[in-house]
Amino acid sequence: MNRPNAAIGPCDEPSTSSSSEPELEVKEGRGGAHAIRRAAPDPAEKITSSASDDKGPEGDDPGVEDDGDNCNGLDYADDDITFRDLGVSEWLCGVLRDLRIDCPSEVQRACIPAALAGRDVVGCAATGSGKTAAFALPILQLLAADPVGIFALVLTPTRELAAQIADQFESLGVGSSVRVCLVIGGLDDQAQSRELSRRPHVVVATPGRLAELVRRHRDLADCFRPCRFLVLDEADRVLDATFEDDLATLLDVVPSQDRQMLLFSATMTQSIQELRTVLGAGSRGKRGRKRARRLAEQGAVPRGAADPGEAEAATSGRGDRPPALFFRGAAAPTLAHGLDERFLFVPARVKEVYLYHLLSSMDDRRGPLGHRVRSCLVFCGTTKSCRALELTLAELGIPLASLHSAKSQRERLAALTDFRGRRVPVLVATDVAGRGLDVPTVDLVIHADLPRLPSDYVHRCGRTARAGRGGRSLALVGQHEVALVHSIESVTGRRMEPLEGVNEEAAMKGITRVFAARRAAILALAEADDQGGVGAARAQARARARSRKGA
Repeated sequence: MNRPNAAIGPCDEPSTSSSSEPELEVKEGRGGAHAIRRAAPDPAEKITSSASDDKGPEGDDPGVEDDGDNCNGLDYADDDITFRDLGVSEWLCGVLRDLRIDCPSEVQRACIPAALAGRDVVGCAATGSGKTAAFALPILQLLAADPVGIFALVLTPTRELAAQIADQFESLGVGSSVRVCLVIGGLDDQAQSRELSRRPHVVVATPGRLAELVRRHRDLADCFRPCRFLVLDEADRVLDATFEDDLATLLDVVPSQDRQMLLFSATMTQSIQELRTVLGAGSRGKRGRKRARRLAEQGAVPRGAADPGEAEAATSGRGDRPPALFFRGAAAPTLAHGLDERFLFVPARVKEVYLYHLLSSMDDRRGPLGHRVRSCLVFCGTTKSCRALELTLAELGIPLASLHSAKSQRERLAALTDFRGRRVPVLVATDVAGRGLDVPTVDLVIHADLPRLPSDYVHRCGRTARAGRGGRSLALVGQHEVALVHSIESVTGRRMEPLEGVNEEAAMKGITRVFAARRAAILALAEADDQGGVGAARAQARARARSRKGA
């Protein structure tokens, strides 16, 4: 058969010479096209230009750009520093000890003293590195000294991440009578409006829902007048053009004079020029320049995070606060050191067959995965494919939960609760679960569909190997996805290795059963769409699976 479109290198330019041939070569096998790993150039050579772009100004290595004096004279890289050394109060240190959080991470060592000193902070660090505590601890400590009105507004792009951040604020603020309000879509908006009118201390919200409430109830804008902190978690997404109008609405109601900005992300760009691009200042065209000026005028650009002229515009009227701290934990996008990256090249038409084979052996230490897997997160590219895979696996008797935009918010939270509580070992999800979610027992992330953007791959992988633990990422690569592998490898600077130990003959034994389940899933999905829900279809699929097992 013809070789798939794999001769596209890291720059996505067509290959015209033998030196740029792909690292994957296709050969025929049972069930369709398969691949073997070819001898490849040194990966360091592939990412030379990319690595140089990830360095800071004038080629500096990633680290801390401190536009002012070091807040406390501490060495950010010193692993012996305690939370007390960072200026965290004794009562919060006691809470951290109770939660068994003993040592601050690098991003916490760099950002907590700066935030306590009143500085704007832009923090970029790997997933699972403790960014939430890096902004929650300073907020809670300063709130305890001056507990008035809405003290902090935290904006994040997804509902699930917002709910998780709200839970972490409540956990870290236990015993302090902190009141946290969660404002997200899918829940009762009238109840959320009433809760906002009571002026909780911390509001954690998605931009769309909160902006909608503010536009509808203009009196809510007065509640945000005492707001001291504006936090953008997953800032690269919140500052995306998708949220531009909603963010502009919220920036109008949060006072700019005394507002302290804290921006965090795992894929924040590493140099000042790249940050300007994320904020829109580097965008081409009239619309991009207009958006940059609009954000700057409203104070969305922290001081020190743009060139001198734009920094002045961004911080005009904000007093004599010291300049921003820009922390860069490592070249982004960053994968955890404990992550084991693997790929399995399979024909697209039998992906479900191999996936079923792998999920069926999660408890087998000698199975194709090579070890026992407690929990597995399976990512799909679209809501439609996620729903189809959910029903297919349910027909096959795999216990699972699912997370995608077609579910109601209560169903999404229930699915996360079941998965976190290990009531189900598998979560099938779209990229709505790709950012920020912390489930310590996730040992394996499977990419049933590779994402189009390498940064989305990094965030997906960040659901495992968190906080120094180990984990594995497995990409099921179809014959038309080879170029995506090259694109991901060129950005991360790491090579995926083939997954050994998968017996093709054993996997293909289930092809008839899987295909029958897929056909049943497609019919059930069509019926569910007619009836307005997929929950009943999945329940029926599980019932059929149980009856087959009983027979």
